[in-house]
Amino acid sequence: MEEPLENVLKTAQFMLHTVQQQAQELQQLNAENTALRQAMVSQSLNRPTVSTSTPRYAGDPNKLKEFLYSVTVYFAFGFTQFTQEKTKVGYLISALSGPALAWVTPLVAAEDSLLSNYAAFFKAFKQMFERPGLDATAEEALWDIQQGNQDFLNYLTHFKQLAQKLFG
Repeated sequence: MEEPLENVLKTAQFMLHTVQQQAQELQQLNAENTALRQAMVSQSLNRPTVSTSTPRYAGDPNKLKEFLYSVTVYFAFGFTQFTQEKTKVGYLISALSGPALAWVTPLVAAEDSLLSNYAAFFKAFKQMFERPGLDATAEEALWDIQQGNQDFLNYLTHFKQLAQKLFG
């Protein structure tokens, strides 16, 4: 009778060892799962999303100024999620629809180098959809404006005048 009892004891010990190993594996998997969830949340927080203040743009030349102004202001106020050129381009693209989205789709499909340079993409996009006769001098001045030694109110007034010429 001792022999069957020894077999039962060995089987029980083996089963206990197996359960302990599985418990360790389960703890390890839970830890990995938690780390992956945290990484996903962190990644989603860094992903650019269209702000509710940024209008969608479908290609209407009469709405281009408003759209570009909104995007430019959004970037100008230091939103840290837009530290890379591609991220800025991606944000702008995420607000497109209709003909504007149709224009950019082949660029995305071809992984065009334009998508890695925000200034070049902005220029090409603007040239594609802007209303003919836009005051290029005011645009250049707005891109080059600096406060320098002038007081803030003079600088702001100058900025507003240039912006008014460009954005209506």
